[in-house]
Amino acid sequence: MPDRTQPARQPRQGDEAPEGAAARRRTPAPGRGAGRVAAPAGADHRPPRGRPDPVRPAQHPGRRPRHAAAAAQPRTPGRRPGPAVGGLSRVSAWQQRQHLQQAIARQPSDFVAWVMLADLELEAGDIAAGEQAARRALQLRPNHPEALARLGRVAWMAGAHADASTLLGQAAALAPQHPGIALWLGHALEDADDAEGAAAAYRRAHALMPSEPYIAAQRLAWQRRLCDWQDVDAMAAQPLRCDRCHR
Repeated sequence: MPDRTQPARQPRQGDEAPEGAAARRRTPAPGRGAGRVAAPAGADHRPPRGRPDPVRPAQHPGRRPRHAAAAAQPRTPGRRPGPAVGGLSRVSAWQQRQHLQQAIARQPSDFVAWVMLADLELEAGDIAAGEQAARRALQLRPNHPEALARLGRVAWMAGAHADASTLLGQAAALAPQHPGIALWLGHALEDADDAEGAAAAYRRAHALMPSEPYIAAQRLAWQRRLCDWQDVDAMAAQPLRCDRCHR
């Protein structure tokens, strides 16, 4: 039986409360039993893929959902808008917008700056701002395929697929060697339920950029839907190259 006449032990420096010790025992040591830790939001985010540049053939602009206007949350393009991005991408987009606006302020007739601003606003999901920039570019150079393509993209993102098909068709006729415009036309025709037209546009885009995996996938998907197996074996044997992975 314990001797109750002895004084109770006084806490010494370095001792810790029982609940603190228990909590520490429940906390895994670094690197042991902690499981997978989620990375901060946006930590592994890659900037959105670029859009056709007004002065060079474009890489593929990616695919938008059928109702892209509803999916175009202010994130970010394209682009094609939508998913949330990390702070670095937002800062980069903000800086690009500032640079373009400064260039336009210095030279309001800078057609390329207006086209690039339209791309940036559309990639950010701001359809109204993208349309304003695209219309300004079209005023500077009427019937220019790059400006028409951006207006077509505006209509596509707004869900006006028939108008988008018309505008992008005009742009593709004016710039038949532009794979990005051909790809956008395929997307617009696809959403307008023109399967034959979409497949033809994808075939055209693939002929212009045969090593681009995304364009090849679009063409194969639509030829399969139409049970059109033309050149499928040759496409399967052709090596594909992702330019973004070989920079």
